[in-house]
Amino acid sequence: MRRDHQLLQWLSIDQALGNLCNITGEPISEEDLFSLCEEGKCSAYYQAGGIRGNTQVASLEEKPQEVFGAGYQKILNASDLRGALGTGAVQLSLVGPVFSTDPDDYEESRCVWDAVVADSRRKIRFKTTDIQALADTITGPSRNEALDVRERRSLLALIAVLAQMNSIDLTEPYKAAGIIETGASRLGLWVPGEDTIVKHLKLAVSAKQP
Repeated sequence: MRRDHQLLQWLSIDQALGNLCNITGEPISEEDLFSLCEEGKCSAYYQAGGIRGNTQVASLEEKPQEVFGAGYQKILNASDLRGALGTGAVQLSLVGPVFSTDPDDYEESRCVWDAVVADSRRKIRFKTTDIQALADTITGPSRNEALDVRERRSLLALIAVLAQMNSIDLTEPYKAAGIIETGASRLGLWVPGEDTIVKHLKLAVSAKQP
């Protein structure tokens, strides 16, 4: 994430895409981004201050109320934005704070409402924290991604070398695990549970044997 962008609460479409592409190394497009929003991996917002629209109703007996937006609204129909931006007016389903157009009602409320907007792309925003989290999800290792044999042997060999350099006896794996847990605690680092540490230390001992 660009350092100056880390200071921002909101990112434009271009800023969000630029950071995602730089962090992940993937050619993520605008359509990809809205597809990820559609799948619930990220959320898009619209700066709807002063934009008028109508509340959604749950039954035919209810009458829509005219409201206008108060700040950023979460876009509920992100899938409709794919390929639609820049082509004219777009209808957005939004949820967020609104004010009634009734001059006697000054209270802010929160509701789901619809609005037709003509400059949708310019006012669409993404939370900086959401984009960073999405990038971390994309670049993170898959749970189903297993190390191949050579990678596993290399990592186990590194564990054995580091243990020997620090005079940690791997033939006593539970004692060694305690040393590792204590060291991690002092450094403020996370390590897995004792049983997991012991399992890998035993494998490291096996890797040392010819």
